[in-house]
Order: sequence, then C-alpha cells, then structure tokens
Amino acid sequence: MDEKTRFSYIHYLMTLPYITSIDLEDIISPKRIELKDFVKEINNTISPLGLELRSIVSDYNNIEYYGICQIFEDPNCKESLGIKPEVIKIYYRFLDAVVEGSKEGQSRIPYGTVVDMAPEGFSQMNAQDGISQLRDLGYIDIIEDKISIGPRGLLEFRPKFSQKATEDDESALPQCMICLEFILAGKKCQKCKGYMHSKCLDLYSMSREDFHCPQCQCSDPFEDFGY
Repeated sequence: MDEKTRFSYIHYLMTLPYITSIDLEDIISPKRIELKDFVKEINNTISPLGLELRSIVSDYNNIEYYGICQIFEDPNCKESLGIKPEVIKIYYRFLDAVVEGSKEGQSRIPYGTVVDMAPEGFSQMNAQDGISQLRDLGYIDIIEDKISIGPRGLLEFRPKFSQKATEDDESALPQCMICLEFILAGKKCQKCKGYMHSKCLDLYSMSREDFHCPQCQCSDPFEDFGY
C-alpha cells in the first residue's frame, strides 16, 4: 500500500469500535493484499503511537473482530468518548464480576445486577443510560436480559484477560485446554472439568478419528458453559 492509502485505512478503522474479519477483508480486497499482511503493515505504522490493530475471536459467537486499541490500558481514555466516570466504574465492576463468574461457568451477568453496580449517588436511570451507551459502543452485548463483554471490550481487555489466565491464584481466569488462552464461554468436560473454546473443540475433533477429552481422555460429551 502507498502511504496515502495506508493512512486512509487507519483513519477509517479508528472511527469504528470494531469490524469483523469478513468485513475487513471485503474492504481491503480491491488492493489485493492478504489480511495478515495488511495487519502487519498497519501495525508497523501505528505502533510508535502506542496503538495496535488487534484481533480476537469472541467466545460467545465465534466471530473474529478487529479494532485499533491502545497498547497499554488507560481507563481515563474512555472519557474522551463521552462516557461518564461513574459509567466507567460500573464497567470495571462488571468486568470483575465476569472474571469471578467465569470460574463458575457464568460469564454473563444479569442486567439488574449490573445496574446495581452504580456508585453511590448515581441514579438507576443514569446507570441504565450508561449501559445503553456501552452497548452502542460495543463494550457490552445484551441478550435475554443478561450482559456479556462485547467485541470492543474483548479487544481492549484481551491483554488483561490473557494475563489473568496465566495467574496461579484464585483470581485466575479459566484457560482453554487446547490453545491455553483465556476462555469466557465454550465447552467443559463433565469428568475433569477442563475448558475448551468451541472453535478449538471443532478443530480438535476434526483432526481425530475417535473423540476424547485432550486432558482426561474420556469420551463423555462436553457441556456448554458461560452462555
């Protein structure tokens, strides 16, 4: 890509909270450039600015998302999006609840519980408005009166979640038995209680004639968790 085209793509991506890999490939296809090469070229340009074009596959729907994020987490930057400090506090309390709930296979939090996370003096109406704003920006998804982390939230907090999956204490997030990345929703072995992303399980099953758990070798069916 020439410099003008590259900066045009960067400007466009920075206006979006996230974009699916399919949509991104459609956009760059006229330039006849592979997605992995596109990402590398963009990141070579924006990394000196403390930014990166990051990707993640959502545990909830197996869709791959891309978005430009700050390399280092900065909670105060959300205020530039017009999000009130009280709503930022709600969101961080929600993230803590997701981490805690994921250990019990419950990474989606009831809507009312999140509303009650509002700091003292912040009305429920304002909390509900803030939750709607977080949904519109892609930080959360709301399905059947339960809230899960949205594509933008997964992109921004991927490094934090990855780190928590490697911690050796009670605050650690579960890890997928296959890719060893953090896992919020997917499949769980009924015998050994090991976790796997749905996408990892599909790839693992396709590569073997006889299905069995990669950890305990049992052939019991897996159960869903986190949805």
